[in-house]
Amino acid sequence: AAELRGAGQQQVTKCGRLEGLQSLARQAAEEDETAESARSAATALTGQIDAAEQAAAARREQRPRLSLRRDQAREAAERLPGVRAEADRHQRAAEDMTALAEARADAAQQSEAYIAAKVEHAELLGEAARLRMARIDGMRAELAAALVEGAPCPVCGSLDHPELCELQGDRVTREQEEEADAEVVAASERAETIGAKLGGADERVADLSARLEGAGFAVAADLPTIKAEAGRLKTAWLELQDEAARLAATRLADPQAALEDLDQQIAATEKRLIELTEQRESELRQAAEADQRAARHRESLLAQLDGAPDLDNALRAAREAADALIAAADAADRCARTEADARSEEDRALQAAAGAGFGDLDAVRDAQRDGEWRATADQAIRDHEARGKAVAELLADPDLDVALDPPADVAAAETAADAARKALDDALGANDRAQHQAEQLADLAPQLTARLEELRPLSARAGEARRLADLAAGQGANTLRMTLSSFVLAARLEEVAAAASERLLKMTSGRYSLAHTDARRGTGRSGLGLLACDAWTGADRDTSTLSGGETFLASLALALGLADVVTAEAGGTRIEALFVDEGFGSLDEDTLEEVMTVLDGLREGGRMVGIVSHVAELRQRIPAQVRVRKGHAGSHVEVRTPAG
Repeated sequence: AAELRGAGQQQVTKCGRLEGLQSLARQAAEEDETAESARSAATALTGQIDAAEQAAAARREQRPRLSLRRDQAREAAERLPGVRAEADRHQRAAEDMTALAEARADAAQQSEAYIAAKVEHAELLGEAARLRMARIDGMRAELAAALVEGAPCPVCGSLDHPELCELQGDRVTREQEEEADAEVVAASERAETIGAKLGGADERVADLSARLEGAGFAVAADLPTIKAEAGRLKTAWLELQDEAARLAATRLADPQAALEDLDQQIAATEKRLIELTEQRESELRQAAEADQRAARHRESLLAQLDGAPDLDNALRAAREAADALIAAADAADRCARTEADARSEEDRALQAAAGAGFGDLDAVRDAQRDGEWRATADQAIRDHEARGKAVAELLADPDLDVALDPPADVAAAETAADAARKALDDALGANDRAQHQAEQLADLAPQLTARLEELRPLSARAGEARRLADLAAGQGANTLRMTLSSFVLAARLEEVAAAASERLLKMTSGRYSLAHTDARRGTGRSGLGLLACDAWTGADRDTSTLSGGETFLASLALALGLADVVTAEAGGTRIEALFVDEGFGSLDEDTLEEVMTVLDGLREGGRMVGIVSHVAELRQRIPAQVRVRKGHAGSHVEVRTPAG
């Protein structure tokens, strides 16, 4: 087994040596790729050379035509400005004529709508007057129904009631009258709105007509003729535009310069042909050199493969040989263990034979009988047992009872013998298993030691990572129990507290400022605490001890301080709007004045400050207001501006 394992290890070493030849194979493959790339580049350069030759030939053919185009271009250059000016004039006229048609149509529509609105307003006005008179008649009828002969009239005091009014039709209520009046007002407003639109449309028509007449175009009176004229002008404009485009395409800024430029292009193309030809020859040389280097690499590789056709086959053969030799070594080990097991079983068989009264295993084999003999012997034993039983029964006769020695305990002796044999078998099996496990442990112990050595630096790195993680999570050696996020936020909170203190000092007349603290509260974490510094008492206390008004001032100062810090870090980009919701009701008059002064200062430079509050005193301080009023039908919004 040791020789086989050593041979297998040699094949493994050979595999390692062959693996080292992979770089040589890769170099050969890279050289092949280099050669193929160079040949591809040469092919591409051949295509470029053909294209350059075709371009040079085409440019040489252009010279006669370019001379003819020079004369045509000069004529086009002389005509182009006039054509463009005429095209622009027709374009503007077409656009104005189209707009005039739309304005005329809009004016006609607005005129019809205005007449209809005026008619509607007149009808609604008449209906409102009718309802008002009907309501007055209803009130007269009610008064007349309450009059009693001889009693004074509640309106005029007269005792005489010559003509009593009677109600005709349904009674009109005050709500109906007010609804009719509202419809009249709405109809009047609609008529005024449509009238304003009609005036704008008429003004637009007059303006467009004046512009067209000033440009030399006649303006028709009817709408169909205006639309037809707009189409004609647009067609003329498109034709002039096409003519201008044709002249522009024909014109050359400098025909002589174009000829010189063509000659320069021809010379540059010929120079390019020379360069491309040289590059192609260079690429072909590189391809040939790469093929030679690849061939040398492959020759060197084949010389080291011990007759194998290629590196892959050599590696495969070496790996298969190594696997086969190692498997054979394992089989030899198993064979040795099997031989040891066979010897152990032979020893057990000898012990069993000796216990059965045989001298050796040959005696056991000689004592073996066939089935017929065993059947005859078994029958003889049963006959003997039957005779013994009969004799025992005969001897059991009380008349034959004589004193005998106590019988031997055969059953106990047999049980002890069986237990001893079982213990021996168990001991032999345990010994074999122990030997096998000892051999396995002898092989595994060095591997375990090596793995433990590899694990030791990893365990140290893991411990360091665990300590860093605990430190970032506020655990372990982190006595302040401050997380990494809290640590980062604490630095930002210090800036916010400093900016907020400037605001809070002004609001509280120099009494309070804010300071960041890392102190822990009870068993909790630390890092985001704030203290209120009282300049009057000289003591720093927790913000939870502030009164309601003081807490509102501190919260407002923090919000403003955060806005200042964000503005500073955003490159001066300001927060354009700030909304403050409630909290003003807990402030006294002087403090409210200080807060409003600070908020007024924030409005400098165009910043908007919105205040949500129910405090009545703020209505006198804030000119622009949005009031929300509740009612049975829902809430209504009322907007008040400084202008009323």
